[in-house]
Formats: sequence, structure tokens, C-alpha cells
Amino acid sequence: MSLKNAIFKLFTITAPSILRLIRSKVIPNLKTKAYEHLDSFVDDRIEDLCLLVDKAKKTDDTIKKQAHLEGIALGCQTLNVIGEKLIEASKAILSEVNKV
Repeated sequence: MSLKNAIFKLFTITAPSILRLIRSKVIPNLKTKAYEHLDSFVDDRIEDLCLLVDKAKKTDDTIKKQAHLEGIALGCQTLNVIGEKLIEASKAILSEVNKV
């Protein structure tokens, strides 16, 4: 199974649960759309990285391969930073909610 297929299998399994969670709460439609756009944006970035992995695997040009690998590393670091930021924000918000 390719990396791309494994990631999309994971999203196929988790996406319906995430969307059910979003829709089950009392969230205005506009906010729901914003979350869906964020989810779509993340999916697109993951797709981009998977395509870059495929390009890196297929190229024999060492300069292009190195550029692809650097792009992959930067993209993954970016996703990690964004993910950590979202997790920390979620924890902070829930901590405040628990004080209410």
C-alpha cells in the first residue's frame, strides 16, 4: 500500500466521524463551513506531499530528488507545527471551558 493510499484510508475512516462531531454540536452553518474548508485545505496539503514523495521516488536526477526531499521535510514540519498549534489551542480553550 502506498503512503498516499494509507493516508487517504485513514482520512476515509476518520472524516465521517469528524464531520458528525462538527454537525452534532450547536455550531452555526458558517462555522461548520469554515471547519470543512480547513479540513479540505489540510487534505490538499497532504495530497501535495504524497505527490512529492512519488516524484522523489521516481526521479533519477539527484538535484531534483534533493529538492523534493527538502520540500517534503519542510511540508511535514509545517503540518506538524500547525497540528501542534491546533492541539495546544484546543487544550487551552477546553481548560477555560472547564472553569465556566
